[in-house]
Amino acid sequence: MRADVEEARRRLTVVERAGLVGEHERVLRLAQSVQTLCDHFEALARVTTCLACDSVKGPASPTARTRSRAAAHVCRLGCPRGVG
Repeated sequence: MRADVEEARRRLTVVERAGLVGEHERVLRLAQSVQTLCDHFEALARVTTCLACDSVKGPASPTARTRSRAAAHVCRLGCPRGVG
């Protein structure tokens, strides 16, 4: 996991690339790092997050904003991981 954090930090410092294709590739790599860190968090905290609406399901103590949103959660996009 430490290597994943270091990789995400390194990718944050990468300079904007020339052209749309180069920038798209840079942003995709950064998004992959974010997704990996989110997966680590979910595994360590034993929670599941709805990718469509960010609702949290699991034993972790979510923030009050997330808790109130999760309590009334019915994901309109048909997320199979949603709360409710």
